[in-house]
Amino acid sequence: MAERRAWLACVVGILVGLVVVSSGEPQPWMNVEEDPTTRAEKLMQEMTLAEKIAMLHGYSGTSQNYNYTGFVVPNDRLKIPALQLNDGPQGFRATNNGYDRTTTAWPSGLTMAASWDVAMLSKWGEGMGAEFAAKGANVQLGPGLCVARVPVNGRNFEYLSGEDPFLGYTLVQPVIQGIQSQGVIANAKHYVNNNQETKRTTVSENVDERTRFEIYYPPFEGAINADVGSFMCSYNKINSAWSCENNETLNTDLKHRLNPDNKRFWVMSDWGATHSTSIDKGLDQEMPGDSHMGDTLADMVSNGTVPMALINASVLNILTPMFSVGLFDKPNTGAFSNNVTSDAHNQLARELAGNCHVLLQNENKVLPLNAGTANTTYLIVGAQAWNQTIVAGGGSGHVDIPYMVTPLDAFKTALGFGPTRNNQAGQKDCVVENQCVIYLDGSDTDMVASTAAEVDYVLAFVATTSHEGADRANLSLAGGQDEFIIAAASHSDKVVVIVTTPGAILMPWSADVASIVVNFMPGQEGANAAADVLFGTVNPSGKLPLTMPNVENEVGFTERQYPGLDDAAEAYYDERLLIGYRWYDAHGIEPRFPFGHGLSYAAFKYDNLTVSKDEVAFKLTNIAEDYGGEVVQLYLGFPSSAGEPPKQLKGFTKVFLHAFAEAEVKLPLRSRDRSVWDASTHSWSEVSGEFQLACRGAKVTLIERTGVACAASGKAGGFLARDWCNGGPLESLARRSFDLHEQLAAAHGNPWEYRRLRTVGINVLKSAGRPSPAVPWLDGGADGKTENMGSTENTAQVTPGLFTRKMVELAQEHGARVRVETVIGLSYREGLAEVCGVQLATGEAVPADAVLLCMGPWSGQCREWVRAITAPRIGGEKAHSIVVQPGPRADIDGTAVFINYTRRGKMQNPEIYPRPDGSVYMCGGTHAHTPLPANSADVVPTEGIGAELKEIMDACSSALQDAEVTVVQACYLPMPDSGVPFIGPLQKGLFMAAGHTCWGILNGPATGEAMA
Repeated sequence: MAERRAWLACVVGILVGLVVVSSGEPQPWMNVEEDPTTRAEKLMQEMTLAEKIAMLHGYSGTSQNYNYTGFVVPNDRLKIPALQLNDGPQGFRATNNGYDRTTTAWPSGLTMAASWDVAMLSKWGEGMGAEFAAKGANVQLGPGLCVARVPVNGRNFEYLSGEDPFLGYTLVQPVIQGIQSQGVIANAKHYVNNNQETKRTTVSENVDERTRFEIYYPPFEGAINADVGSFMCSYNKINSAWSCENNETLNTDLKHRLNPDNKRFWVMSDWGATHSTSIDKGLDQEMPGDSHMGDTLADMVSNGTVPMALINASVLNILTPMFSVGLFDKPNTGAFSNNVTSDAHNQLARELAGNCHVLLQNENKVLPLNAGTANTTYLIVGAQAWNQTIVAGGGSGHVDIPYMVTPLDAFKTALGFGPTRNNQAGQKDCVVENQCVIYLDGSDTDMVASTAAEVDYVLAFVATTSHEGADRANLSLAGGQDEFIIAAASHSDKVVVIVTTPGAILMPWSADVASIVVNFMPGQEGANAAADVLFGTVNPSGKLPLTMPNVENEVGFTERQYPGLDDAAEAYYDERLLIGYRWYDAHGIEPRFPFGHGLSYAAFKYDNLTVSKDEVAFKLTNIAEDYGGEVVQLYLGFPSSAGEPPKQLKGFTKVFLHAFAEAEVKLPLRSRDRSVWDASTHSWSEVSGEFQLACRGAKVTLIERTGVACAASGKAGGFLARDWCNGGPLESLARRSFDLHEQLAAAHGNPWEYRRLRTVGINVLKSAGRPSPAVPWLDGGADGKTENMGSTENTAQVTPGLFTRKMVELAQEHGARVRVETVIGLSYREGLAEVCGVQLATGEAVPADAVLLCMGPWSGQCREWVRAITAPRIGGEKAHSIVVQPGPRADIDGTAVFINYTRRGKMQNPEIYPRPDGSVYMCGGTHAHTPLPANSADVVPTEGIGAELKEIMDACSSALQDAEVTVVQACYLPMPDSGVPFIGPLQKGLFMAAGHTCWGILNGPATGEAMA
């Protein structure tokens, strides 16, 4: 009996392991204990050629597939389920048979990119995947991943990457994992360079290999890393070969170079994008129809033109992800006719949209509004507020909204209005506490202007859209929307603009309004989410996924670049790596609003930065009373020799913190992040050298009273010494700064004429004599006591004006703003406990989380501003200098000379610095008791000082006697009472770096590093 039970157990085990169908045929591929690849191989071995070919094409729009976008027939014999494919990249598009309002209209891909939040992207993917499954679809034709090269591209709203490859690479992974967790295969599209809708079915996008790998491939590589099941090749050509039959981009790049682990996924064509039987070029599935990969392909296999190995590989590419997401093991019970909307998804759509709102501007902290403020009247302007006709783009990415909540109604609900409302244009509608709303459509700008003058706040809702199949004509708002914003702003200083847009948009009125909020294409809950942000229920935490320009075609595309030359239908990527913010950085142009920009009602502080080759870590603190989220962004600047853009996004994370809470943040740096694509070896090559790191999140404004380099930072000698401060309190600062000077020059091409030089000290006794052995051009009677003060190992020079101005230019390239204004005081919050900005002579208050005073000899003025503490005493000592241009025969080498010179019985100590441009700088003649003028523009040389310095120079060197004096100038050296500079905090929110005496140029880089 025991033996019989053992025999039965063995039989049962065999039956469970093999799995049989009613006919008795074994189905070993149904063993869930085996991996998807093994199961797919076992199933493929049982398939006939006809069954394999049936998987390599699909159909569209037939009655049998219930109008799914695409349909691949099932195999009843082998129990292979049908593939039911449906649009689109931001939700299930159910446009037929009366089912068009049965799914959630989620925020678009670009909108979700504005969240910069991997957790939100995961929820988005899960929500979409669940609705596709409930609708009976098992392939979602999305997400869209094309990097936004062309600002007017009609499909930018669909694409998750914005204008940055790393952003797309990072965000696509949680989306695909979320979709496929619901038993639905994701489809990454449109591979590749489908960067314009104009001529999309004919144009050849001509782009070099390095640009493809560094800019356009990374989002698709991220999809592979997330185990995506399928890709869609695009309509366009790449370098003259159709995308769906491009052996280089499909086989060589996508399936091999981007896929080192040889993962299985399949490539389907965009609808109608198959031009030949291109299975050998990397296409696995023709959609829709079987013109090329049906009977024609079967015949080519039969006559030996196409090897069976290619058929088998494509079938495995399809079957493996089908097993991976569970299509064989979890039968789909959904149906196209199901209404899959739910309260939970409505709430999730609202949460997602709120997380994606970007607060671009908030002057005088007009936002958030206070719904409890009595006796307040709001003017709501714009047809978008009344009917919200635009919440999504058009084409395959469009999803009809199941219900409409207009911005006007959402706003009134937030104020406490009941269901009975008067939304008639021009009529005041009020609730308790006399909170009133007036609506105008904006067509009468005179009425807008006059009404704006009478209300407390103006809320302007504006929108524009785009769609598949065409690019936008321009980046402007249509229908007089700009005009009614300008009209309102001319009569109100509390205008708030809420912009719904499919991508970049021009905002010519931005300087005239208080606040700007962008929500891109927010979906069905956009109005409620906007109200949440406006009233502070949700603290905005979105960041721009693309650049907002100042004018049309600011990047200067030629017709050759876009839309491409008509005669050849070719678009050349002549800009190579310089798209989006990379172009702006490289050309030193400040856009209207930069990539990565976005404000919050909270404020954040970065502390305790540590950097290694593999990681950047720091402490992030919410220093405000509001709960909020900060997107920490890490940008990397390569050594100039690498030929890369000035900076590139290489890391980010979103951190939410309660009031005054802090968190330790770590951002990894991979070897790949420090690498460039080498087209000669077809591989990544790690770059050696100095990299520049920047954490976006801090916005820097430099306020100069007169201009950049107008004082000592432009008039000094530029002498640098590594170890002249040894043994003193500035030793480590000077040594670090000396090294930084060399590194900066190497990294940025040295436009400020940095060089190492020899330094000597000489006593000059009389006006004529023998040449100095150490410095032949000094022949003013050297007494033989020449002192070697420094060598090329420890002394150097820069041209200060060039250095200072270039440092400011580089800061601007990294997002800093320069203003020429007069600061007259500090702004305080909480009494005198914390500095929160500066006051300008114009009456403007410039808000700031930290104010750094670097006012040189004028730093003493701040003692009048700083009320809560006693500021350091820093005065000024007047110094003079001249610059001369020697004659063509003068032989002046690059030696810095410190001179002891007796003139009329008085010892003087002039310094002479020959410069690389051939000029010679000489300083001397300080005046300790000369009053400090109001600003650097009022500093003038003491009368006769130029002639006095030239007389000394002539006495020291006959070679310089004929030199022409080109500059006579004066500046004030910042002289601290303590004898050492002050570098550090004064009180909360206020810092100082001043008092470097004659060593300001030397110590500048390390001082800046220390303060940062």
